[in-house]
Amino acid sequence: MLLAESILLRVLVKIGENPQQIREMLLKLIPFDFEKEKIALKPKRTMGFNQEEITIFELKLKKKKHTSIFLDLLKNHLSSESKNQLIETLEKRLDDECNFFVRLNKSKLLYNDQYELTTDGDCFHIKIDIAVFPKRKDNAIKEIQEFFT
Repeated sequence: MLLAESILLRVLVKIGENPQQIREMLLKLIPFDFEKEKIALKPKRTMGFNQEEITIFELKLKKKKHTSIFLDLLKNHLSSESKNQLIETLEKRLDDECNFFVRLNKSKLLYNDQYELTTDGDCFHIKIDIAVFPKRKDNAIKEIQEFFT
């Protein structure tokens, strides 16, 4: 089982998109009672590239129980092809601090309930702080490979 110190989920709501629909999908990715579990979904407003206001939804999971549930859900919803792609591109997705980055295609997730990897910026960004000791990239790679195979 892959352990994570924390998981940060972020999604940007562009002009013309339905913020409520995107918020609901983000909540659906985490299948537990947010109030009971004391998890805050923080919307932020900021200026986009065209000086238009955009909303960013951000959610951070810190408890082992929460991170484990999310990772198992992610693993179970990814196709075998996507899991292989994660492993093949592992070096690009893992930084020196053992943060593992995954992007899910926003439109496929919203409209088809399909967990598809993407390199595009219009996505659900997932940053997973891999819990390994000692905290080295090679240790994180082994953990991630074992988890997704």
